[in-house]
Amino acid sequence: MSTIRRMVVTGALAVPLVLGAAGVASADTYHHGLMSSADENGVSYYEHTDSTGEDGAVSDTVSAHARPGEAGYYRVTAAAGDEGASFTVTGAEAGRSHTGLLGGLLGW
Repeated sequence: MSTIRRMVVTGALAVPLVLGAAGVASADTYHHGLMSSADENGVSYYEHTDSTGEDGAVSDTVSAHARPGEAGYYRVTAAAGDEGASFTVTGAEAGRSHTGLLGGLLGW
């Protein structure tokens, strides 16, 4: 559940940063980070991309994992431009019992 918590917190923090970056972006910027691992406990993948330019800004994060009896995928995207802003979260998990996102964040 800590993965979900981290993804939601990261997404919540990314929105103000993306919106602020869109307002002050005077030059195009791009950042890309990639991490993956595998061991006896399972595999994981994490990718994050940020870009800004005169037309706006976007932040995209993808995370996936597979462990014995459990697998999950999450994608968080925030974008802002002249015509507005958007924030989307897509996620799926299998093999675990969930009480819902809010219940998980609150520890129910």
